[in-house]
Amino acid sequence: YKSFNYCPLIHTMNRGQKKSVCRYFAASGSCYYGNQCQYQHIGPSHQPTPPRRTTGLVPGQMAGPMAEVQKKPDHPGLQVQHMLSLPRHPAVARGRGKQLKLPRELPAPSGPVTPHSGVNRQPKMRTAKPLSTQSQVDAGGTTYFYSPAQQSSFMPEYSAYTQPPANIARQKTMPGFSTPEGLRQELLQRQAKCLSLPAESTNPVEVDNYHTLCPLEPSTSTHTEQESHWTFGHASTCYRAVCSKDGLYYCLRRIHGFRLTSGKAVLEMEKWRKLQHTNLVALREMFTTKAFGDNSLVFVYDYHSGAESMQSRHLQHGRRAGLVPVPEDLLWEYVIQLVSALRVVHSSGLALGCIHGTKVLLSGKQCPRLLVNCGGILDILTFGGPSPTPSPTVQQQKDLVAAGQLLLCVALQSPSAAQPESFHHSLETLALRYSPDLHHIIQYLLQSGSKGPPHSVVDVLPMVGGRVYTSLERSHNQQDFLEAQLAREVENGRMFRLLAKLGVITERPEFAGDAQWSETGDRYLLKLFRDYLFHQLLPSGAPWVDLAHIVQTLNKLDAGAPENMALHSRDEQSALVVSYADLRNCLESAFSDILQAAHAEADS
Repeated sequence: YKSFNYCPLIHTMNRGQKKSVCRYFAASGSCYYGNQCQYQHIGPSHQPTPPRRTTGLVPGQMAGPMAEVQKKPDHPGLQVQHMLSLPRHPAVARGRGKQLKLPRELPAPSGPVTPHSGVNRQPKMRTAKPLSTQSQVDAGGTTYFYSPAQQSSFMPEYSAYTQPPANIARQKTMPGFSTPEGLRQELLQRQAKCLSLPAESTNPVEVDNYHTLCPLEPSTSTHTEQESHWTFGHASTCYRAVCSKDGLYYCLRRIHGFRLTSGKAVLEMEKWRKLQHTNLVALREMFTTKAFGDNSLVFVYDYHSGAESMQSRHLQHGRRAGLVPVPEDLLWEYVIQLVSALRVVHSSGLALGCIHGTKVLLSGKQCPRLLVNCGGILDILTFGGPSPTPSPTVQQQKDLVAAGQLLLCVALQSPSAAQPESFHHSLETLALRYSPDLHHIIQYLLQSGSKGPPHSVVDVLPMVGGRVYTSLERSHNQQDFLEAQLAREVENGRMFRLLAKLGVITERPEFAGDAQWSETGDRYLLKLFRDYLFHQLLPSGAPWVDLAHIVQTLNKLDAGAPENMALHSRDEQSALVVSYADLRNCLESAFSDILQAAHAEADS
């Protein structure tokens, strides 16, 4: 039969009809030979269905903290995965300091599949598109073609947890259940600074659409003449405030006693509003007010909680013996981020004019982020003034010089390192401490204001060279670390919901007129489970407190594991053997009764 190319089956008219199904008719619903075909004409709906295989777990099939159970579908080619939420946490042995690991295998389920029977719990189904228009299946040596019915893929209705990624777990020792202490403290400090209020405040209650004003720095009216120059020649105060429109925190920069001479200054402000960059503090709006008792001009910027100025971090101590030098890698980070901000501003035809230790902010400790603040203030204050405005090229040259002076002061940790009397000595010290590349790029920035062709920030980019890749690698490592922490904390509400349900049910004084409702039936099992979870004792009678036991037990309850446990009464006269799946059913049933009663009362 294989010698025929047009069909693997031979159609004849003088033989009896065979029991085999005609492939032509099964595939398209029609056959060339019509009723004279010796094979049976059976459509796809009358074809025999191949035997189905039920879903179940095989002993030893589950390994690791995440169990993936593959179900062989009705038709080949479709693989479905079913995930179980059983995280693998270290458990401390009772009465010992050693750490134990969860078993790598779970016993096979016994009994039928139910909606809440542990690992056999059927998750919700989400419809997926068919993989192809036609499918085929082999049965009894014959290939049947058919149009598949609606195919489905399983999505778990509960949470699934894994261990941290290997590249993160091998970098440093990470705690088992919570965020690292350093990161947690940094985040808490940022939140605390957002909520802090001054002890005594003479600030107005509300300024335009902003309220709850809190000073972030002292007024510059008491500063020296040199520092006053870097606050644009005017006394200014910085506040943290809450916007009444969106409830977010913003930074208000108030210029004391200033009156706008031209309404066209708003057009300059719009140019700065369009600039959005990771190393620029974004300008949101500008308005005038008399709420402070004078004519004040207020600039509204994004508020970065916990950020500190570069002067307070690197330039407060002055030049002292034994001071730890600033690492060169950190200086290159500052160079890359500062040049990146200058590139965006200069390419827009603008100039910062505010590169100073008090106006450049640093956010974060491990991987500091540089933020240039007060952008656009100088352009608006000098707009329409009596003195002519310098050209953008001249202003951009001043930005490059200011950037070089700031980097030189930070490298030597001295605010006077860029002064004319110590300038050459500072460059010599810089050449001795750091690499020639860093010395060259700072010297190039400082020479921007000298005679000759004007320098450009575009010329600085090739000088950075391959160190950009080092900075990018460091940023990616920090991103991986933070994502690993986010994955650890992403669903903390899951266990809280379980504990909230237990608290609503157990020890309830009365429900539906029954004073013993929480002490009978399924509720009594939940009461014993709460004792098993929180109130266990050591053989000596001392309380046994183990966070690993609590987390592991709640995870099993949430997943409805088929594992059994022994619950003892408080008088130790009775013991009940129950599975986590049964306890989950009891919890959902009891909580559903309470919710129905609460909703019925609300509707009435």
